[in-house]
Amino acid sequence: MSAGLPRHARAWLAPRFASRPAAEMLGRAPEAVVTSGEVTRGGRSAHHLLPASDWGVAVRVRPGRRGGAFGPWLGARYAGPSRARREHARVCAAFEAGLPVVEPAFAVAWRRGLTWRIATATVDRPEARDALAWLDADPGVEAHLGAARAIAETLRRLHDAGYRHGDLQLRNLLLEPDDARGLRCLAIDFDRAHREGAPLSPRARLREWMRLVRSCEKTGWASVLTGRVVAAALATYCEGDRARRRALLARLPVETARIRRHRRFWRR
Repeated sequence: MSAGLPRHARAWLAPRFASRPAAEMLGRAPEAVVTSGEVTRGGRSAHHLLPASDWGVAVRVRPGRRGGAFGPWLGARYAGPSRARREHARVCAAFEAGLPVVEPAFAVAWRRGLTWRIATATVDRPEARDALAWLDADPGVEAHLGAARAIAETLRRLHDAGYRHGDLQLRNLLLEPDDARGLRCLAIDFDRAHREGAPLSPRARLREWMRLVRSCEKTGWASVLTGRVVAAALATYCEGDRARRRALLARLPVETARIRRHRRFWRR
């Protein structure tokens, strides 16, 4: 949809939303659209819920905000619009492949001065909470096992399809009730995602898992990683594949050493 927009704006819409009347307004005044609606809890910054009357379903907008060491200085400023376009394309491809991600709606970027602001939008999941918020609600020890299985199933499907998420942390995994399985997990925030040409190697798989372990430690939830929880996650992730289980366990000493080095860095 970028063609025909003002020079200061870019927008990319999933096919389901391209014909909505609100899509035209998105092109003319992107900042006004994405900051409208109800303000709600988000990750690095607040999210905005756009009403179903405009988009057919409620849409959650996540304004882009820089992370990492330079995040506090860069804030919401980006050098160009490409980051929003890339993330939207990755999520669209994963959703169309039937993978456990939230349905994408649109991505938009607009110039402000010499830099750009970006935002991505997905269909709202009103019953879903990110894994950190879910843990903070104190669901109980037994519920942790269900969450471990749900997360493991989602990661197995992504990794088997060749997707490396790149930023696995508790806030980038949504948990929601599921009638058949108790809990369902959906991956979000594909900004750093990359799709390999084949299923991920044991090394890449375990590195993804260890990023999630580090997230638990950084957020004060290392205690949730009990032997039962780890065993439940491993059994679901390997799904009876003994060769995969052996390959992951063989890599474990190397990755454990890496996480010890990370811990020393955090303490400093």
